[in-house]
Amino acid sequence: MQGMIKQLFTSTMALCGAVVWLAEPCAAAANWQTNMDRVLNTAQAKGRTALVEFTGSDWCPPCIHLRTQVFPTDEFASFVRDKKLLLVELDFPRDASKLPAEQAAHNEKWRVYYDVNSFPSLLVVDGKGAPYGVVNGADKTAAEYLVRLERELNRKTEVEAKLAQAANLQGVERAAAEAEAIQYMPMEWRMLHEGVVQDIIANDPEDTLGYRRFREETALTKEQMQELNKVFSKYSGDMSDEAREASLKEALQLLEDDRWMPVPRLFLNKFISDTYALQRKDIDNVHKYLKAAVESAPESAEGKRLRPWLENLERNMDEIKAHIRAKEEEQQKKAAE
Repeated sequence: MQGMIKQLFTSTMALCGAVVWLAEPCAAAANWQTNMDRVLNTAQAKGRTALVEFTGSDWCPPCIHLRTQVFPTDEFASFVRDKKLLLVELDFPRDASKLPAEQAAHNEKWRVYYDVNSFPSLLVVDGKGAPYGVVNGADKTAAEYLVRLERELNRKTEVEAKLAQAANLQGVERAAAEAEAIQYMPMEWRMLHEGVVQDIIANDPEDTLGYRRFREETALTKEQMQELNKVFSKYSGDMSDEAREASLKEALQLLEDDRWMPVPRLFLNKFISDTYALQRKDIDNVHKYLKAAVESAPESAEGKRLRPWLENLERNMDEIKAHIRAKEEEQQKKAAE
């Protein structure tokens, strides 16, 4: 009898999936996968929509709330089942040992692809990986969260309907209709709708909508960031004073070049500001180059992220300078003794 009970219990656990939420009924278990490429292949083959969650499982309170109070619920499971959604979890734990290096690299690749800097973020994408909407943060209940998710899914349906209507048009009129269908997205996300963008460019030979120019600028930005990352990697980790001076000299020389696009120029200025900050002395140059970084690309995700840093620095400049002077005076006294 005990053997039969054990067998029944084991079978029930298997049906509930690899992760069992003990406080929830079995029906609430959701099938979260971790291989984005595999899920997209399935979504494209079956014409389904994927939800991609970017989460910090061991440090982000809203992420933990979603994982314990929203995703395990019957409401969420029913919603996913009714909408035939595919689920992907891309985790970014602070404890690196929780993820194999290959999985961590996979997750980071997609974070960069979508330029995600806010956790949790749940993206609505199609089988080609093109994004249509995002739900940031967490609501107290599953019902509240699903209202927002439903809105993003409806947006996807609306966009697809508008693109289908645009396909019946010709020339610039068609390009304009396609551009209007995706205009609510940030331009970086519009570029991920490659088929739509290619069609807009093809039907707008004068580039009146600016898509060709933006695509070229995006490609150049990517190329320049790869170039800068090679420079930055030379000076990563602990450095001697000599190496730090060498990195500063090289970065300042690079900054004199007018060819840098706004985002690479932002990162170059930020690198210089950080290098001065490591010297713990020249606070004026820390401020100067951090301000230049923000002003280089103020509307970019990184520019918006750095703005509070700049504002905080500017509020505390006098206090920081006083602290630096006190440290220098203390060192001078010790040297004189």
